[in-house]
Formats: sequence, structure tokens, C-alpha cells
Amino acid sequence: MAAAVSKDMPVVFVVVFFGMFGMIGLILGVRTDRKLMVDLGKPDAPWSGTYAASIPVDANVAPDEALTIARRAVAAVQAHDLRTLGNHTAVGWVGSIWTNLPRQQAYQVAVVVEAQPDDLTQLMCCARPRFSLAYFGAGMSQEWAGRLQKAVIDQL
Repeated sequence: MAAAVSKDMPVVFVVVFFGMFGMIGLILGVRTDRKLMVDLGKPDAPWSGTYAASIPVDANVAPDEALTIARRAVAAVQAHDLRTLGNHTAVGWVGSIWTNLPRQQAYQVAVVVEAQPDDLTQLMCCARPRFSLAYFGAGMSQEWAGRLQKAVIDQL
């Protein structure tokens, strides 16, 4: 009863409200962070998910050479924290995690190498927002996939 009439009650309410709001945001951020999933060894297909875009490029190169081309292409779009997943995917990150503006937010960029019949290799250029709960980003995903496609073609 004394707490209900206390002058400090609004301060306690505000602290509790924003504390809970922050905890929910942190939990959602961790659960929807695709980079964290890659770090934990649980990546999903980079061509799938919310606002994902992909563009295939067919090449007449060996799969191991194609992976080198994929890594160079991801580096060419100035991605940071470049990684190789298995022996078939080069992945990196562009943009800032401190904003959710589609032109500046963080994106996962990846090139997936897949052997095809007749000694061809397909390099799938993929991009999508870093966080799966991003509200916008389809246009920028397409733009990043196009930049990757150009970088792959330049490496061939």
C-alpha cells in the first residue's frame, strides 16, 4: 500500500518497463541474428528467409577454384568477417547493425558453389538482412546480390 502512494513509484515503473522492453529486445535480437547463428555453427541457407535475394552465375570452373572465386567476390563487395562454410559457401557481412534503415542496415552476403553436370559450376550470389525480423530490405538485398554477381563475373 505504501508503494502505491510513493512519489518514487513512476520512476520504479519506468525502470521496470524499459528494463523488460530491453530484455525482450535482446532476446529477439539474439534469436534472429543470422551472424550469431553462423558463429554458433547453425547457419541456414543464405538464399532463403525474409527479404532474401539470389542470382545464379554459371561458370566453367572446378568447384575448388569456384570457392576461391566466391571468396574473392565476397571480399570485393567490401564485406567484413569473411568466412567459408564447409567447402561450398563464402559468407560475409556488410552494413551497420546500429540502424534498421534498409540502405544502411546489416546484410549477409554469400556466394554458394554448387557443382552442375557437364563440368559446370553454379555460383549462387545471395544477400539478405542480417536479422530475420527486419521489416524492410528486399530492394537492398537484390542490390547486394547484383553487386556480388558483378564481382563474381569480374573474377571469372
